[in-house]
Amino acid sequence: GHGESELDTQYYAEYVSKENVLTATLNLIRSEEIPADCSAILIANPTGDISEDELKVLKDYMANGGSVILVTSYKFTAKTSPNLAALAEAAGLKALEGVAVEKDANMYYGYPYWLVPSIMSSSNSVTSYLDSTSINVIFETAHGIEKVEGTDANVTSILQTSSSAVMMKVAEGGLVD
Repeated sequence: GHGESELDTQYYAEYVSKENVLTATLNLIRSEEIPADCSAILIANPTGDISEDELKVLKDYMANGGSVILVTSYKFTAKTSPNLAALAEAAGLKALEGVAVEKDANMYYGYPYWLVPSIMSSSNSVTSYLDSTSINVIFETAHGIEKVEGTDANVTSILQTSSSAVMMKVAEGGLVD
């Protein structure tokens, strides 16, 4: 109910199904709790913010060991979605405003905002498949994410730009410093 993107059935939903994962839509406005058998919540590129009540339910779910996967675009900001930003912060993460632009020509494809990040940890189950298949990961117009300092959240980087990457603001005419 927040303008989330639907999963492309040809790729994502089919892959999830092959992994024997059952999926269901959950509307937290109509339900005050997350089902006990729910192992993860996916919030896919929302265009609107969640409510204070939804934020509380999701924070409680995470505090009790639940996993939330929040996928956002460069349009996501703490100003437009303060409750989603608070959810990310509860997980130890902060979205940076703008678009990540890579200055290292070996770290982008075609355009400096089509990032080809380094895969960080081959021992991580999320990235081990990518390492073993030599698949390139490409992000078009992505925003940066950083760990919130002073939090005790366990944050593991799985993809990373080079140290020369910068954040650029998005303006009506394109990207600006």
